[in-house]
Amino acid sequence: MFEQRLKVQLELKNKIIVALGGEALKFETVRDEYRGYYSKLKPYIKELFSLVQDGLKAGKNFLLEQAMGTFLDTDWGTYPFVTASTTIPSAASAGLGIPPRYITNVVGVTKAYTTRVGGGPLPTEILDTSSAVYEQFGEVAATTGRIRRVGWLDLEIVKTAAELSGVTELCLTKLDTLSGLENLQVCVGYKLDGVDVRYADVDAYGLDKVEKVYKTVPGWKEDLSKARSFEDLPANAQSYVKMIEDTSGVPVKWIGVGPERNATIRR
Repeated sequence: MFEQRLKVQLELKNKIIVALGGEALKFETVRDEYRGYYSKLKPYIKELFSLVQDGLKAGKNFLLEQAMGTFLDTDWGTYPFVTASTTIPSAASAGLGIPPRYITNVVGVTKAYTTRVGGGPLPTEILDTSSAVYEQFGEVAATTGRIRRVGWLDLEIVKTAAELSGVTELCLTKLDTLSGLENLQVCVGYKLDGVDVRYADVDAYGLDKVEKVYKTVPGWKEDLSKARSFEDLPANAQSYVKMIEDTSGVPVKWIGVGPERNATIRR
């Protein structure tokens, strides 16, 4: 019965594949190929709950990496412009069965500016695609190849994410990308109909309507790629980092100043 349902699904997919100029797939060929993969992987597949629980009881440490950003979370993100999973640290409990009391350290990762892939609100978005700042911030998503939308650093988003996820330290990436700009715009809050609002006070469509409260801070000309300590950074770059700490209430313990593995400052 199960194989019959799969055959029906494949027949539907084959119509699309053929319509686009591809060659129809044969069910038996695909089935046998992937059964071969399964037989190779089977010895390494195990239910994680017992493994995790035994490790916790033995006092072992677990390093977990979450995928995608806070505001793509199915519950707390900019719905409906979200993914279909939990993208915040509570996924450790929901996905792995780790009780919340065992989560002792949460490292939040944020860029020195704000980006988004695909649709959805990006309050600080730089819409002038011919501007020098847009060109400087421009990115292409590594996995999908899609061009990321870019904007000035949104501290309201950083602060909200830190509060929501219980972030204990921040990793600030791509600080070097800001080098060469005389002044930097930073969003320090939102207003809606003249009233101060937080990110969580409005829905995804309301975020398109908020008035951004910007603060202008001085930039720096220096190349940061060789910096290996916080003191190596120019004074204005240090002030930029401290501003993020003061607003989020979380210490910035890691600073990325280049793409190389060793281009990370540990404070």
